[in-house]
Amino acid sequence: MTENTDTMVIKSTSKGLVVDTIISSKDSFHITANYHTTVSIPDNTINVILPEKSNLEIFSTWAIIIGGLAGLAGAFVAFWQLFRKDKIKERQIEELIKQTRINQARLRMLVKPRIWSNGGGWVNERIGIDINNRGELGFYDGYEILEGDKLEFSVWRRPIDIEKDGQIKLTAPFIQKAPKDVFFRIKIFYHDQENFNYETIFDWKGGVVTFVETIEK
Repeated sequence: MTENTDTMVIKSTSKGLVVDTIISSKDSFHITANYHTTVSIPDNTINVILPEKSNLEIFSTWAIIIGGLAGLAGAFVAFWQLFRKDKIKERQIEELIKQTRINQARLRMLVKPRIWSNGGGWVNERIGIDINNRGELGFYDGYEILEGDKLEFSVWRRPIDIEKDGQIKLTAPFIQKAPKDVFFRIKIFYHDQENFNYETIFDWKGGVVTFVETIEK
């Protein structure tokens, strides 16, 4: 306060700083605070204007801002490094899958049976079809008639070995039809030593067998 001898008592309440007792309010007084406040005197309101921030406060504010930006930059760099690592890992996985497929294809070429037929016909009241193999060892798993006459071929205990350069013969009883008029399309199921699966399709018409296609599964 100033040197005036008048007395002013200020106390803090839940509503802020208020004048509890006042004899004279001619004098001015100063309050240092870090926030805007209001001093209340009965029947009057005095607004307290706080001084401008000091250079130290300004420096502190900028330090906080710069620190925050630095933290954000650090987080971005960390994210980018993580993203880059994930992309590298993704490329490594893709390359591994590619190499696995290449190796699988090479292995398949080494163990692949090559099924074909050198003919068919009918004898002793049975229709037959020869299944030949000029590739590696294969194992016959069964057949399916896709279209045409529904013949019932022999069912053996499977799988049946089809040796390299070997042959098996599928036979079925005659049906109520002249052999020269018989037609059917048959699919042969088999696998190799590494359990790769195959399907080969033949047409049989009037005793002539025609290769259609082989499907690698």
